[in-house]
Amino acid sequence: MFPNKKELLTRPSWQFFFLCFSFIFGIAIHSWIEVQILTPFIIFAALYLFCSATLVSRSIWIGLLPLLVFVGFGVYEIQMINYGAGIEQYIGEDVRIEGFISNNPKGEEYQELVLRDLFVNDISTIHALQLWVPAHSSFSYGDIIAFSCIPSSIEPFDGFRYDRYLAQRNITASCFLYNEPRRIESDNGNRFLTFIYNANNKLESHIRSTFHEPHGALTSGLLIGSKRLPENLEEDFRRTGLSHIIAASGYNVAIVSVVLLIILSYFIKRQQAYALIWFGILAYMFLAGADAAIVRAGVMGLIVLTAKQFGQRISPRNLFVFTVAILLAFFPTWLRDDVGFQLSALATFGLLFIAPRFESRFVFVPKEWGICESLVSSLAAIFATLPIVLIQFGQFSIVAPIANLLILPFIPFIMLASAIALGASLFIPELGWFLSGIPIAFESLVFLVAQSLSDLSFASFAVSKPISVFVSLLWLISIIWVMINMKYEKYAKHS
Repeated sequence: MFPNKKELLTRPSWQFFFLCFSFIFGIAIHSWIEVQILTPFIIFAALYLFCSATLVSRSIWIGLLPLLVFVGFGVYEIQMINYGAGIEQYIGEDVRIEGFISNNPKGEEYQELVLRDLFVNDISTIHALQLWVPAHSSFSYGDIIAFSCIPSSIEPFDGFRYDRYLAQRNITASCFLYNEPRRIESDNGNRFLTFIYNANNKLESHIRSTFHEPHGALTSGLLIGSKRLPENLEEDFRRTGLSHIIAASGYNVAIVSVVLLIILSYFIKRQQAYALIWFGILAYMFLAGADAAIVRAGVMGLIVLTAKQFGQRISPRNLFVFTVAILLAFFPTWLRDDVGFQLSALATFGLLFIAPRFESRFVFVPKEWGICESLVSSLAAIFATLPIVLIQFGQFSIVAPIANLLILPFIPFIMLASAIALGASLFIPELGWFLSGIPIAFESLVFLVAQSLSDLSFASFAVSKPISVFVSLLWLISIIWVMINMKYEKYAKHS
C-alpha cells in the first residue's frame, strides 16, 4: 500500500524520490506556463517553505523541495535563452547560407540535413536550419556546404506541434532545395561521431545487400532503428500498433530485452544473460548512430533491465525518476516538445509499474519463451502511452494488443538470426544469403499479420481532441490508483 506520512518523512527512499520529482516538476511548470507570471511567486514560496520547514519542523529535506522546483525552473529558463539573432529573422528572404552538417543524412527521396554554425550573407547566425536535398546527394556528417534559398517557418501539421519538436533541437527554420548545394570542406566533424556514423552507414548498406526488400528495410529497422519501410507497409504497421518495433524507442528496446532475457535464461545463467544483454544494448546504441533518440531508448531499456536485475536492492521507482531527472537536466525541453522522450518515458513507466498489475490477470497465458511477458509488457506499454498517442497523433489501434502478442515473441529471434546471417556474410557471402532465409521467413509472417489486421475496417480509428483529453483524464486517475495500490517490490522479486 501507499506509505503513510511518517514513512514519507523518514524513509530515505521516499525522500530521494520527492527530491527528484520536485526538480522535474519545476521543469514542467516552466514548460507550460509563462515565466513572467510565476517567477516572483516561486522565489517567495521557495524561500518561505525552506525557512519554515527548516526552522519549525527541522526537516531540511522538505525545505529542499521548493528549492529544487526553482532549480528545475531555472534550468529550463537557461535552455531557452537566445544569445543573439537567429536564422528565423531571415524567413521569407532570398539569402546565401553556409553551414556545417551536424547529423547523419539519410532518406529515400530526400535527405534531411541539419546545419549548424551558420553564416547567412557572411554574418554568423545562431540556431540551426533544416535543409532538404535530393536523396542522390552525397553529403555526410562534417561537411561544410553553401547554397542560396528562401528560409521558411516550421509549421504544425495534423495537430502535431512539429515546430516545437524541432525547436528543442534548436532548429527554427527550414529550406528545400531541388539542386545539390556546393561542398566547401569535408571531414570537419568530431572523430568519434564520424566513426559511429560511418559504421552505421556501412552496417545499413551491408543489411540491404544481404536482405532483399522489403526485408532489408525491416531488418534495418529492427537492428538499428532505420525507418525506411515502403509506404503501404508503414501504414499497416501504424494501423496495427507495430511501428515501435522499427523505431528507436525505449518501448522497443525494453520489451526485446525482457523477452531475450527469458529466452537466454534457458541456455545460460541468468546473471550471464543480464551481462550479455547489457553489452547488446550498448552495442546497439553505437551501431544505431548514437543520436539523442537512440541513446534515450538505450537508457530506458537499461532502466528496465537494471530494475529486474537489482529489484531488491534498487528501487525501480527511484531509478526511473532519477534517470528522467538527469536526462531533463541536460535536455529540459524534451518534457514538453519531444514526443519520442514522452513515449519512451511512459512506456518504461508502464513496464516497471503497470506490468506487475497486469501479470496477475494473465496467468492463463503460457510463460514459455516469453509469450506471457510479451503480452503483458505490450499491454502495459500501450496503456501507459495512450494519452500521448491520442493527443499527439489522434488515432488509436484496437488490434494493437493482438498484433503485438502475435509478433513480439518472434522479434528477438528475428534479430538474433539476422545478426548471425550478417556476420556469416562478412566471411562467406553465399552462407550469409542462405542463413538470411530463416529471418526472412519469420519477417514474412510479420508482414502477413500486419497486413491482415490492417485490412480490418475497425483496426484503428481517429479520435477527436475533446475525447483525447477526456480519456487522458481517466488514464491519469487510473495511474494514480495503480501507484497507490501497487506492490512493485513483489514483482521485482518475482522477476
